[in-house]
Amino acid sequence: MERLDKIRREVEKAYHCDIMDRSRRQYITDSRIVFANVAKKFKFKTVEIAKYLGKHHATIVHYHKCWMTADMAAIVMNVYEACLADNELISHLIGKINNMDYLTENEKRYRGLTDKQKRVYDERVSNLLKMI
Repeated sequence: MERLDKIRREVEKAYHCDIMDRSRRQYITDSRIVFANVAKKFKFKTVEIAKYLGKHHATIVHYHKCWMTADMAAIVMNVYEACLADNELISHLIGKINNMDYLTENEKRYRGLTDKQKRVYDERVSNLLKMI
């Protein structure tokens, strides 16, 4: 499981999130999709990946089906392929994903917040939206 831990650390650094979070936010789901597919390419079984993530194996199968259809930036695909070709996990993943063009500056900053800061931010945004 050491390799899965390394994949997890690198993906979490790149996405600034906890892939074990139960949230269905898009960036967290995308990070789990990247994690599952990188792990699969490193010959981990679907059941092993599912157990590690605390998911049903069918969810991992779904992640594999979503992989090519997910609305992810081309850079994610490039980094993924580079990671596989390199066979030394994700040496430059962090820098490339942090510079993804499809993320706004606010999204990048939000991902850097702690969980407590995110809750406060989400509550404030929710209150503002209710006022509209």
